[in-house]
Amino acid sequence: MPSEATQPSQDTESSVARRTPTRGRRYLFTALEYLALSCATLLAVHWAYGLWHASLRNPIQPVDGDHVIFAYITKALGEHHLLHNPRVGAPFGLDYGDFDQPDILHQAILIVIQLFVHDAFLAGNLFYLLGFVLTSASSYFVLRRLGFSRLSSGIAALLYSLLTVHFLRGEGHLFLSAYWMVPPVVYLLIRIMNGADARPFRMLRWAIPVCVLTGAAGFYYCFFSLMFLCLAAVYAFFTPPGKRYAAVAGISIVVTVATVLACLSPMIASIIENGPNPEVGKRTAVETEQYGLKIADLFLPNPQHRLLTLRHITAVYHAPQPWLHANESASVSLGAVGSSGCLILLVCAVAEFRRRPLLLHQLGILSAAGILFATTSGFGALFSLFITPEIRAQNRVAVFLAFFSLIAVAFCLDAIFRRAHPNRRPWLRAAAVLLLIAAVYDQTPAGIVELPVRSASDSQNMRQFLSAIERQLPPSSMVLQLPFVSYPEVPLRKIDAYDPLRAYLFSSTLRWSFPTMRSRAGDAWLATLSSLPLPELLPQAIAAGYRGLYVDRFGYADNGAALETQLRLALQSTPLESPDHRLFFFNLTHIPDQWTRAAEQTKLLIPVWYRSGFSVAEHGPGPDPNAEWRWCSRRGTMVLYNLRSHNETVLVSFQALSGVPRPSLLTLHTSTFSRQFPIGASPAPISLSLTLAPGGTAIEFSTNAPRVPMNGDPRDLRFRIEHVSVTEVGPAA
Repeated sequence: MPSEATQPSQDTESSVARRTPTRGRRYLFTALEYLALSCATLLAVHWAYGLWHASLRNPIQPVDGDHVIFAYITKALGEHHLLHNPRVGAPFGLDYGDFDQPDILHQAILIVIQLFVHDAFLAGNLFYLLGFVLTSASSYFVLRRLGFSRLSSGIAALLYSLLTVHFLRGEGHLFLSAYWMVPPVVYLLIRIMNGADARPFRMLRWAIPVCVLTGAAGFYYCFFSLMFLCLAAVYAFFTPPGKRYAAVAGISIVVTVATVLACLSPMIASIIENGPNPEVGKRTAVETEQYGLKIADLFLPNPQHRLLTLRHITAVYHAPQPWLHANESASVSLGAVGSSGCLILLVCAVAEFRRRPLLLHQLGILSAAGILFATTSGFGALFSLFITPEIRAQNRVAVFLAFFSLIAVAFCLDAIFRRAHPNRRPWLRAAAVLLLIAAVYDQTPAGIVELPVRSASDSQNMRQFLSAIERQLPPSSMVLQLPFVSYPEVPLRKIDAYDPLRAYLFSSTLRWSFPTMRSRAGDAWLATLSSLPLPELLPQAIAAGYRGLYVDRFGYADNGAALETQLRLALQSTPLESPDHRLFFFNLTHIPDQWTRAAEQTKLLIPVWYRSGFSVAEHGPGPDPNAEWRWCSRRGTMVLYNLRSHNETVLVSFQALSGVPRPSLLTLHTSTFSRQFPIGASPAPISLSLTLAPGGTAIEFSTNAPRVPMNGDPRDLRFRIEHVSVTEVGPAA
């Protein structure tokens, strides 16, 4: 029996019970920790942007550049029209399959937000701000799971959510700014490389959900996650963690890849149905050099640093080669604190010294590998050259390097706290808080405080102009936008590639002609229509159903002065002009009778769309430099569009040849007829009369011609058509 002196008294037991929090209290304390961290994060963001008096119904950052496309995605998701949007690309609508992005997780969050918030700009702002909160929360969770103290975890988590790249990419790269799935992936990497679990396959209970969410959260961060998982698998295989941990990494890789393929299914389905579109999203290996990671940019001050002296240092480095640095790769600065952590990791990766921390050694290996791969002219350049150039912006690995570095910072802070005398720890913690404030000041760019003010002014001007247009036109009216701008990623003079989409973003009832996907439905037709002389353009536009002309002066060498003068004289009216005088609009619902009669008598241009089987248009040397042709595989589909409200008879004529001497047959099939035509090595003229119902009519082509041998061309080429002409004859009897 223990002596009476050694037995705990009743008072001692009750005291221990009072000091030990219950499960409910622990959950409450944990919730309060995350609430405090979230409030601190939002407070810092509000301070950086100066949002105290800003309206979140205006974009936080001006709607220009890539911000336009993400604002479009947000609005299209809210209107449930992302894959096919009838309000743009009028009269055809925009099929987005060729340019879709596998950010299904982010798109789902935007859809949920817009169930409660019926404003695309407000939804985009909330998503952007939510990205800061989720990033700090996920990184804090991981750091606490790794055993770091609350203070060190909070400092590292807050700094990670407030990276320079988070502000400089901003809403212009809305989904890249949502990098809150990176910390869980890093935690998985650490667990695999440490090999501390007695039953490693139990990790899959949480590793699989992490991999699914990562695969659905964007292609770039998913790619780098896969790269680091491969490295972790190799490390585990050849070190004490063993093959079972390598197997966990392998399963994680498979799950992530499967998720990416599932998210890409709309794009894959579009390719199967319509054929590939090589005109969209062209990438080259050379672009990797431009958008690759520059090691100097990691350690230099951010290009918009609050201290002029530090900002000047970076400007001096960037000045000799602005083409190389005037892109997102200049935004990857880790800040002074993050740079210190990165240097510590690189030393721990290669240097042998007594009692080297295993965690820092492993993170150092991952950091070194990331830098070697992503840096300009690094292994990533070889990846782009020999495998695929689609991963061109390899500077985006910086968010992984930043988290590795801040884990090292948290490790060092805790080591300092542990070794310090207890009497000095409060002072050290106060110094750590001051370090946090200085680091936030260091990482947040100075120029962003002006963005909400500029965005509010620009948004007000666009809303005022578009509201005036909507008051003049009935709902669902179509508006032709001039000049024609090819989509995507093709600027025109002073018009940025996506600028014409701003009309859709700031309106709610009208349909707009921009954009049509390059080489898809309506693209060539709109390009031809927009290039016609005004006496031909007006009747064609009116006959096609357009009720207004929206003109951007930035697309013309004379700022649209000649076109405006011609339209004033032709329509005998004055245009509606935007407050900044960049845009003007002519109403086509009240026009002189001569244009109404001309529209009734004109032979409307027939849009032709080549779907699956047909290749893109090709040109070559010959007597007619403007001649074009299209090769086709064994089967192909041509779609003719009747834009009128009644059946229309058209005459279709073209020349077809197989490219080989052996006689072959070309079969044309529609829902109402099927005919065969002989073709051979010489062009054979083919002409037929068709009755088109309103909308699209598909003509199916098929042939028994053999494959045409062409050196270096992997396509299945069977026949080609050239000199295609589709002419209106008149209303069908």
